[in-house]
Amino acid sequence: DVPIEGITRLARHVPQGILDTIGEESPQVLVMGWNARQATEDRQGLGHILDEVLQNAPCNIVIVRAEGQDSMCRILVPAAGGPHAPVAAQFALDVTEQTGGEVALLNVKTDDETTLEERLELVNSLREELSAPERVESCVVEAETPLEGILKALEEHDAVFLGASEHDFLDRQLSGQIPIQVAHNTDKMLALVHGHTPLTEMVARKALSSLSDVLPSLTPDEQLETYYRM
Repeated sequence: DVPIEGITRLARHVPQGILDTIGEESPQVLVMGWNARQATEDRQGLGHILDEVLQNAPCNIVIVRAEGQDSMCRILVPAAGGPHAPVAAQFALDVTEQTGGEVALLNVKTDDETTLEERLELVNSLREELSAPERVESCVVEAETPLEGILKALEEHDAVFLGASEHDFLDRQLSGQIPIQVAHNTDKMLALVHGHTPLTEMVARKALSSLSDVLPSLTPDEQLETYYRM
């Protein structure tokens, strides 16, 4: 059982109040609600509160959109090789541990550059790193877009846990686009999972964000390359 207690805090703005409380309480996981229905598919990011906390919180973060869901026997976790998908998959295993539920790792193939076998090998390598691989199914599907593949697979699952985009610190639209699109096309539970960000990476993200303001002509790929060189 997890004890529950309330904390009331005075802060100049909500994100800073949340971040200050995290600094004092040192939680392993921060869970936040998300009213995805108010989001639009052409907006940038998930909202100023969630965006700021995602970029600066020194702990694992789970952002949840749930609308009266009481059963999670089968959870879908899209996996494309990013660092947050393994965290999302492990969280899905933890959530379904008491019920013995299953987790499906999904990779969506949208190009001809890699084979289905290569994609499946990627998913299987991730599966073996998890605490209970025997409860994890590996699957690869072909689709025109990642969204199409995710929504099709989600028809057979109770919820979807998405790892935050690898590019979320470079382009807020990239981090919010897929979750918002999924949320607008399903009523099932959706969770966006962001793994703990090391201090050195957090500093690099802030520095690169400042560079992006000064050098707006950099493409996302060029920004990512700049970040990796820092």
